Amino acid sequence: MGMKHSYQTAEGNVTVLTVEEHLSPEAAGARLGVDDSTIRRAIKSRKIRRVVKLGRKCVRIPASELNRYLSSHTVK
Repeated sequence: MGMKHSYQTAEGNVTVLTVEEHLSPEAAGARLGVDDSTIRRAIKSRKIRRVVKLGRKCVRIPASELNRYLSSHTVK
């Protein structure tokens, strides 16, 4: 999910679009130090809710959703 930011400059308005990083289950697992099957189970059980499907089996997880999942599963 991208975010739009608008800035006023001397030359006029400038709009910048930022693009969020999306990770495969393998990359997400490597980042969290778990197996990709753990990430796939979390997707299937809807613990990781927001994913982008790129076909029947190919999914990508936005970094912000991975951060949300991690913060909700951290022992406090």
